[in-house]
Amino acid sequence: MRLGYIKDFNMALKAIFREAAGQLKALFTTHPAQSGEGYFQHLFTTIDSSVRMIAGGLAGILHALFPWLLPMTASETVQQLHVELRAGAARRVRAPQTEAERAAMRREPRLFGSAGHAAASAAE
Repeated sequence: MRLGYIKDFNMALKAIFREAAGQLKALFTTHPAQSGEGYFQHLFTTIDSSVRMIAGGLAGILHALFPWLLPMTASETVQQLHVELRAGAARRVRAPQTEAERAAMRREPRLFGSAGHAAASAAE
């Protein structure tokens, strides 16, 4: 009789871990998929853009301290990133078309960011 409880507990524990693993995977894959990218493509694209923003920001600080130094670097970096990110968004991101896609966006786990920002980007 006692063995039955252990078996039930074991099955319940496995189900909980399966569900948690699915939710954890969704945290890492839902947004990149909505952007038309895989996890690693999104990772490297985002790191590249972020490093370039940091470099442009540092150029802006240097320019603020020494006005003759790097006079256009920060603004050119921002303009170039804007063009590239908008072109990528136009190519990859689209607003959800079906009720199932809209429901999936509502269920998306969120740690940071606003709900539906990918759809809003596509609509602009």
